[in-house]
Amino acid sequence: MNASDFGYAAIELGCGRKKTDDKIDYLAGIILHKKTGNEIRKGDVICEIFSGKEERLGPSEKRLKGAVKISEKKPAAIPLIIDILY
Repeated sequence: MNASDFGYAAIELGCGRKKTDDKIDYLAGIILHKKTGNEIRKGDVICEIFSGKEERLGPSEKRLKGAVKISEKKPAAIPLIIDILY
């Protein structure tokens, strides 16, 4: 899963702003049903998208389809903490 693409998809839905004067859509959001490394079967819902404006759903969905890669092999675990700075 490409987190950056999920972030931009959320902006497309209205969760964030492209410009400082853009309004936030409080009805917009993404619900993730699967995480990286979860088993996925045909017909499983990976995520749901919401927006107060229907025309925002298409561009967001298109971006999300490219943000998820499904393969036979489970991805290597990435550590959540890379380093500790003192």
